[in-house]
Amino acid sequence: MLYKAKAALGVLLIGFLCLPIASVVHAASAIKSDQVIVRFPEFPVRVNGTAVDVKHSEYPLIVYQDVTYLPMTWNNAAALGLSAYWDSNKGFSLQKKDACSPLEQVLKPQSNTNGALQTAELTPFSVRVNGKEIDNSKEPYPVLHYRNITYFPMTWRFTHDEFGWKTSWSEARGFVIESCSGRAPDQDQQDNFYNLSIGGLVAVQGDWIYMNPDSHNTLLKVNKTTGEQFTLTVASASWINVAGDWLYFTASDSVASSKVIYKIKNDGTGRTRISETPAGLIRVKDDSIYYIHTGAAMTCPSRTGSIR
Repeated sequence: MLYKAKAALGVLLIGFLCLPIASVVHAASAIKSDQVIVRFPEFPVRVNGTAVDVKHSEYPLIVYQDVTYLPMTWNNAAALGLSAYWDSNKGFSLQKKDACSPLEQVLKPQSNTNGALQTAELTPFSVRVNGKEIDNSKEPYPVLHYRNITYFPMTWRFTHDEFGWKTSWSEARGFVIESCSGRAPDQDQQDNFYNLSIGGLVAVQGDWIYMNPDSHNTLLKVNKTTGEQFTLTVASASWINVAGDWLYFTASDSVASSKVIYKIKNDGTGRTRISETPAGLIRVKDDSIYYIHTGAAMTCPSRTGSIR
């Protein structure tokens, strides 16, 4: 269960203070008995390693009573490893599956902001989870209906007991959901293909992006969520690879006029030249580095020794 009472209350009060008092009173008095006040989260949310664009989502996440709610669209359900089913007679149901799909987001240019009062209603139809009907009238965090979409609370009861997910919360990372262990089968291949297609100027590991922006003479480490960045070293780095705590890349310097292979720790220490051979298109796999010899006499893939 995600609690953020003190901070959330502050955000909610600030949102109200930005509205004229008369408008707030009028809006609150107009809320029906089956409606509740909700807001959009103002903290990061990640699903299986993918950052959710709450601000521009067509079906944004919402927060009610300091609990995060996820919209159970077809895309979201598939990404969470759930099958969603709707029937006009039986209502809405969710069933846990064995596999997750990559998260696909439907975005719009307009921003979702907390400047206006947002309301959701209790679901006007029956809801079942893993074959069991939910008594919404007895739920402390009921299933909600917002913009014609069913929203589920990310409480321990659902995320852990019913679906078996891992969830976590921190000020820096926000709310994190891991509904399926490991990455999607093709995710590593997609990352590698993207990196190679742009000359190896970007590599990703966890929350960090390692890159040489616009082929400048700097190897940067950038946090995907916060945007915080660090300069690891001055180098015309390309073909960047990440393996554990080490980065491997090609660069030239005053000693090596041609680009050769270097390694450096992900905290910027331990920069070491590990090959004298002109190299490009390097790929780190297991305990070896594969590369293309960029000398005129040899263009076939080669392999250097241990990466450690």
